[in-house]
Amino acid sequence: MVSAFEGNRAETKTMLPVIEKFMAARQLPDVTVAADAGMISEANQKAIEAAGLSFILGMKIPDVPYQVAQWRREHPGEDIPDGHVFTQPWPAGPSSKRRDQMIWYQYRADRARRTLRGIDEQVAKAAKAVAGLAPVKRNRFIALDGATKSVNRELEAKARDLAGLKGYVTNLAARPDGTPVTADFVIGSYHELWNIEMVFTQLAKRAVGPLGGGREHVADLDLVAGDDHAVDEQLGQLPALLEAGGGQAGPDGLAECLDAVGDSLQFQLLPGGGVQLALLGEQGGVPAVQVLA
Repeated sequence: MVSAFEGNRAETKTMLPVIEKFMAARQLPDVTVAADAGMISEANQKAIEAAGLSFILGMKIPDVPYQVAQWRREHPGEDIPDGHVFTQPWPAGPSSKRRDQMIWYQYRADRARRTLRGIDEQVAKAAKAVAGLAPVKRNRFIALDGATKSVNRELEAKARDLAGLKGYVTNLAARPDGTPVTADFVIGSYHELWNIEMVFTQLAKRAVGPLGGGREHVADLDLVAGDDHAVDEQLGQLPALLEAGGGQAGPDGLAECLDAVGDSLQFQLLPGGGVQLALLGEQGGVPAVQVLA
């Protein structure tokens, strides 16, 4: 099943219509959308719930959660154990139109290590730029007050406090087999996206052509999302690509291999009855959103 949309239509406005079309074609009574926060806007999240569907989303953490801060107060000087999960129920209010939600915050030592290394590198670059020893580039740790530059130590401290944490939110009340939803189920379902690079492109207006066209058929890359740059993910910011000189190594580097990607979408069946929404291009299907049926 293929669905095509106008090149100037935002990807956040195409997901739900494609899901509903797929559900109708496959006669599915319900699906659960598993995606990164970069794919699901607040409006999309509300639309998913209004359609009676469920979601499992990776979420950005703007501030240290209360549960994490409380743990640190009760365990001064200790590191959070690797893999530790903090639970935060988020019940709907009396006048709320949404379902009850559950949020889990997971700490991973390796994630913290990578994030802290990134912070060290970016703060060092910021310090050199402030001292006039390097040109000023996009760097979230440089604070500007008129012509005065300084290292934003407050933001640095906040980023270090959040290092290693990743949030997951769901409105699921039960698993497909009827058993209660657990942190392991939600986090495991989300991390099926680890091998999925979400690449959103828009066809250039001057060269609307068939799928798999050359570079001239594709406008600038709008967004690359996934398990993104560790520092940016913690701070809820998009990566400064110029700062790193382009793409990243590892799974996030997949986008560098894509010469052209069309605007059409296709669902592919997954083992176990789920499906994944793919963007089609010259390189073949690039999974973007998994839907657990």
